[in-house]
Amino acid sequence: MMNIPENVLRIIVEAVRKYPGDIPKAVAEADVGVRALPEFDSLINSLLRDAIQEVAYDTEHKIKINVKMNRKAFHSRVKAKARGPSASDTGKRKTTEPHQP
Repeated sequence: MMNIPENVLRIIVEAVRKYPGDIPKAVAEADVGVRALPEFDSLINSLLRDAIQEVAYDTEHKIKINVKMNRKAFHSRVKAKARGPSASDTGKRKTTEPHQP
């Protein structure tokens, strides 16, 4: 998850509280407030790096999952059925007669 500085979070929270139920207006107001910060350029660099890192971790995870799934599919074999009660042994009637206690 991205590390968003407290002062940026405060600006966003204030904008959302100012425009409850109107996210586009809140975003527009927060955008103006964040862009006015003196550390805006370094903030952008930091947020961009965090976003790239997040996408890289997510991509690596998806690749590992695909490799695992492909390996499993390639080496799969027919498994024996589990022992236990079958559907007919569960006590469920398969007739159209009404149940009588």
